[in-house]
Amino acid sequence: MYINWYFTEVQGLGLGEYRSFEIYKDDDNFSLPIVPRIGYVSQLLVSDLSVNGTINFSIVTTDDSTLPPLVNAIEIFSISDALTNGTDDNNAEGLDSLKSAFDVLKDWEGDPYTRNPLLTSSSNEKKTCKLSVILAIAIPVFFIV
Repeated sequence: MYINWYFTEVQGLGLGEYRSFEIYKDDDNFSLPIVPRIGYVSQLLVSDLSVNGTINFSIVTTDDSTLPPLVNAIEIFSISDALTNGTDDNNAEGLDSLKSAFDVLKDWEGDPYTRNPLLTSSSNEKKTCKLSVILAIAIPVFFIV
């Protein structure tokens, strides 16, 4: 399992305000102190995490912090087995509809749903292809007033 944590300060802090926190995994400190800065994004990547049951993550302010922790985004994913059957046509139609709905995607030329070129049509033998499947696209929008 993989986890990406993203942090940024969303507004200027007032005089005497300070935000600092650490992430704990099952009560063990898992990160250095995180101090989000306005205009910059910090990332904490947790890779190759073995999951055999429950894992608890806690976000704890440091002693000198005057503000609560702030997590802007988190991605949790795992890498699946290799694809061998190509991508479902419904996924391709879904991605096309996203391209039509969002101007930011209209010029996108990625082709994650191309039929798997490693599948042989002349025999029953299938070769392994390690292509990823897009399960979702998140387009966060933040408004600062």
